[in-house]
Amino acid sequence: MHGLVNKSIERFILDTYGPNVWATVSRSMGETDLCFDALRPYPDDVTFQLIAASAQAVPKHVDDLLEDLGTYLVSHSNCEHIRRLLRFGGVDFVDFVVSLEDIPDRATLALDDLILPRLEVISQTETEYRIKVQPIWRGFATVLAGALRAMADDYGALVFIDRVSPEVGWDHINLILFDTSFAEGRSFSLSSEVYK
Repeated sequence: MHGLVNKSIERFILDTYGPNVWATVSRSMGETDLCFDALRPYPDDVTFQLIAASAQAVPKHVDDLLEDLGTYLVSHSNCEHIRRLLRFGGVDFVDFVVSLEDIPDRATLALDDLILPRLEVISQTETEYRIKVQPIWRGFATVLAGALRAMADDYGALVFIDRVSPEVGWDHINLILFDTSFAEGRSFSLSSEVYK
């Protein structure tokens, strides 16, 4: 697993729950002061142990923790660069959802050794979408669901998001769009223009 993933979990726990909880996670991982290098690769098992130890320390169900992680990655001030990368996907939430398939390639442009799961967006109606997530990272679809909720808020859209039982080879997220202008979205500056 790319070190940036582990570093993101570390920052999420520290920013959300504080150093005492992170110290508990560190001890669970057999360390006194666990600190990840964002540019170093780690075995996948280390990441999954980190997630399990974090969920136990909080305490929270793993899926709830992962969804909160996805929300954090979009909404926390320390992750503004991720929000900006995602907002380049479209001027409104529908454009953003349709552009989700491009995210793995955009991430690779930023970090060529960061391989994200493939995404496939299926438009079922004008307001209903199914997002298929290649399950190469256990829990990635749950993180994505949290990020999608935060991005809907960012755009000011009212949506219903639900993870469904996976079919062979893919995890699924169902998304129903109720209102694209439910609330005022956060401003986003791109060049000389400002999009809402």
